[in-house]
Amino acid sequence: MRISGVIFLGLAHAINHSFLLAIPVLLPQIASFLHVSIYDMGYVTSLAYFLYGFGSIFAGPLSKRFSSRRLVFFSLLFSGLSLTPLLLHVNVYVFTFSLALNSLFASIYHPIANKLISEDYCGSVGRVMGLHGLGGSLGSVVVPMFSITISQVFDWRASLMFLGFLSMILSMAFINGGSKSLHIETGSLSFGFPYDRVKWIILFSISIGLFSRGFELFLPSLLISRGFDQLYAAMAMSLLLLSGVFGQLFGGFFADVKGSLKALILSFTFVPISLIFIVFGRWNIYLS
Repeated sequence: MRISGVIFLGLAHAINHSFLLAIPVLLPQIASFLHVSIYDMGYVTSLAYFLYGFGSIFAGPLSKRFSSRRLVFFSLLFSGLSLTPLLLHVNVYVFTFSLALNSLFASIYHPIANKLISEDYCGSVGRVMGLHGLGGSLGSVVVPMFSITISQVFDWRASLMFLGFLSMILSMAFINGGSKSLHIETGSLSFGFPYDRVKWIILFSISIGLFSRGFELFLPSLLISRGFDQLYAAMAMSLLLLSGVFGQLFGGFFADVKGSLKALILSFTFVPISLIFIVFGRWNIYLS
């Protein structure tokens, strides 16, 4: 197992998550700069979230034409380049266009990176997948604090541009070489619908995303509007994301012991319960 390759994959995963995770803590600053409301920014970021998910369906057809390593290179390079319009005179339309392009290029990373791992690390796929996931999770925890710190020293555009430059630099690690077991098909692009069992997993993921993305996006803005300092709001989001890391570890352990289906049922059961506590729990007095 090539340690340097695993490290680069972990860093790439962290950068891939960083773009949309930097937005929530910067949302009040961005909305003020663009002279739009937080609710209007919700539409903009919803488009970005949609493209981040929708664009991944192109990963399969593209993987038949290009090597996995080359596609990871393209994803990192162009998702970073797409943020360069922020250096210009920025209005809400330029910002929306830039963020939409960023999400679209970033969207192909996850399926292609998983394919790359299965091709280049066939003897230790599980271990490398775990390290790759850990890189993304740790990056997610760091990004809110990092973004708000950079924005306080410079401005919100500097935070996003710095992440974009990091993505472009990191893409160079994947510019050369193809996957070991690469088999490129030259037929027409096709989109197959997943098997029946996968459809239910997709529906489950959609339901999870409906609350997690919204909570993740607006929590920092809510805290800031209630008088919390931006740094504390970013810290709260980082702690929230850190709890997700422990949740992933517990979920993996539970799935190994009790089975994946029971793990999904457990998650689907406790998510609504947690939302009930958020709405009616006594702790929400601190936000009033």
